[in-house]
Amino acid sequence: MHRTYLYVPPEEHAEVEALGGQWDLAKKCWYVDGAPSSSLARWSSIAEEDEYSVISNDAYVASTRIPCPHCGQETEVIGVHCLSGTVLDEPLERFTVSDIRAIDEVLLQELKRWPHFRRAAEGDAFGENSRRVAA
Repeated sequence: MHRTYLYVPPEEHAEVEALGGQWDLAKKCWYVDGAPSSSLARWSSIAEEDEYSVISNDAYVASTRIPCPHCGQETEVIGVHCLSGTVLDEPLERFTVSDIRAIDEVLLQELKRWPHFRRAAEGDAFGENSRRVAA
């Protein structure tokens, strides 16, 4: 069944869950199976194609080392964090971006410090695991 992903501000998570929204742990997004009910429609308007644009001039790459939950080996984890920005003209503060499909030249230059963080294949997201997907 087709999933419709929802854009849900953090302060509205409980409301969406009470209305039948479900959390996709892998994509870190709220969704409903099939078309959203009229009670969930307001959160689905910007997720028609399962993606939306994020614009930020205050983004940076953060990194840390954590132990792998499976083998215990220390692994570097990176993320793109924004101090401020907009999602479809809605202002947001202090958020992390995932499932990155396109990046500008400035962020591309920042990410050169992590050579395995690249596009897996045309149309795929950027990410550290791209080397496994592209192989």
